Amino acid sequence: MSCADALQRMLREAEAGSDGGDGREILARIDSYLQHATMTTTQRPVMPGLTEYQSLEIEDARSKGLLVHDVEISFHPLCGEKGVAALMAAQQLNAAGNIIRSFPDLAGNAIDQADGISLVYSTSLSREEVLKTASIPGITGAIIVKEHEAPGSAGFSKKTVVVDHAPGEGGATSGDPGLVQHAEMLRIESSRVDTIMNLVGELIIGRSMIDQVSRDLEEDSSSGDAASRLSTINAYLERTLRELQNGVMKMRMVPVNTVFRKFPKVVRDLSREKGKRVRIEILGKDAELDKSLVDALGEPLSHIVRNMIDHGIEAPADRVALGKPEEGTITLRAFHEAAHIVIEASDDGQGIDTGKLKKKAMAMDLLTADEAVRLTDAEAVHLMFHAGLSTADRVSETSGRGVGMDVVRSAVAAMKGSIEINSRPGKGATFTLTLPLTLAVIKALLFEVGDRVFAVPVAAVAEVLRVMPDDLTTVDSKDTLLLRDQIVSLVRLRELFGIDGKSNEKQFALLIGSGTRKMGLLVDRLVGQQELVIKAVDERQARSGLVAGASILGDGKVVLILDAAAVFRKAVTREKERALHT
Repeated sequence: MSCADALQRMLREAEAGSDGGDGREILARIDSYLQHATMTTTQRPVMPGLTEYQSLEIEDARSKGLLVHDVEISFHPLCGEKGVAALMAAQQLNAAGNIIRSFPDLAGNAIDQADGISLVYSTSLSREEVLKTASIPGITGAIIVKEHEAPGSAGFSKKTVVVDHAPGEGGATSGDPGLVQHAEMLRIESSRVDTIMNLVGELIIGRSMIDQVSRDLEEDSSSGDAASRLSTINAYLERTLRELQNGVMKMRMVPVNTVFRKFPKVVRDLSREKGKRVRIEILGKDAELDKSLVDALGEPLSHIVRNMIDHGIEAPADRVALGKPEEGTITLRAFHEAAHIVIEASDDGQGIDTGKLKKKAMAMDLLTADEAVRLTDAEAVHLMFHAGLSTADRVSETSGRGVGMDVVRSAVAAMKGSIEINSRPGKGATFTLTLPLTLAVIKALLFEVGDRVFAVPVAAVAEVLRVMPDDLTTVDSKDTLLLRDQIVSLVRLRELFGIDGKSNEKQFALLIGSGTRKMGLLVDRLVGQQELVIKAVDERQARSGLVAGASILGDGKVVLILDAAAVFRKAVTREKERALHT
């Protein structure tokens, strides 16, 4: 009789008035099972053979002079988030090479029960360099790196096609190895999707060039018919490209639940360790975003959730004394908003003590006493983004609120997103992460400052205003604009980037929002909206830290795409520095 059947029988007997019977037999069976499981789990699972595609990747890497290593990474005994740990190790290795195969699957459920991961890894790094790259203190334990040796079997037969079937569908007919039934799902190597996405980007640039030629012909009265035909072709190409782009984008989209599903175990284990009762609610787990963002989202979200348990949720006795339920609640919520996905992590704990934050900031010489008095609670919570600043009285393994929050903000900024904090004393705190759905193509607003062209994502611009000299006022030596009874600080991009020349009498202000705070970017001329393919910019070419990427326009010009959040922070820093010197 199975354990479930035995428990049901005992429940029925208890409901009938009996004592439920003797459970010693079932307990003995459970003990026997656990002992057997302990003996079997000490052995490392057998890794499946390489697929034909993976074997070809190894051959291709070696033909290019790269080294192929077998990497065995064990998790640190104190590491409680194995899925996140595996992704962190994989990200570090991918930055210097290519992971050809991982076991268990980094995105699968089995990783949470694994003691480590096994990788086949191609790189130019030596064995010692791979060891150093894969090592993360407190995350990884023992690491073994050795040269990859081809197994006796070459993996799957060349005649075999492997597909993932939808539930209820069958695979290939066993009598004919060459026959494979149609499936609704097909697993595709992410590198192939990236290649297609890059080609789509080149097509978009080509369409921009055609559009530019079309406008040039329209200005020439002698070629009106040719311009009309070219414009028609351009419209057709634009529609086709948009459909192709959307199709490729959908191939890269995965549910955010890929990240969320790891947190029930994190909350359960850590709350037990801290002697607290905490449950987690997950909403909007079917919302989708780009897979590259899903991989990078786990670490910052994990840090936020762990700190909520450690220092946000009160102890059960304290909660009861405050009239709260003994069990605290953490809520993870995801939803789409325009071209972004919003991730909210909130708790019903004690909130963030802004008074403590101000005192710690003054102790670290980040604030003067006068500045601390003028600082509102909504502004004070952002102090936790300074490295080393925490409201915790002591540092624990999970750290205090604020310890490492600078790393969280950096990780979110690397995803071209923003993070906001809303704290309600005694009622909890909410961390809101706003991320783009993809990092490949954005809709941007183009503008000129002097003879240079810049762009900002349309989603970052709250409002566009035409500004005349009489509309500007000066407050504390800063350019400001009175907008609907609200004073908005203005930043002259000409000064920020050191562009020579004099601004036009008629300018435009692009209002950039960051939570409850807004600022305006003063620019000379507006060019218009356009879809841009983002190309990465080397840090040595963008030392200011204000540039998120670059793109190529139809006329061949290179346009820099500004990081709106970085511009906002740079402007605030300049204001503080200017105030200190006056």
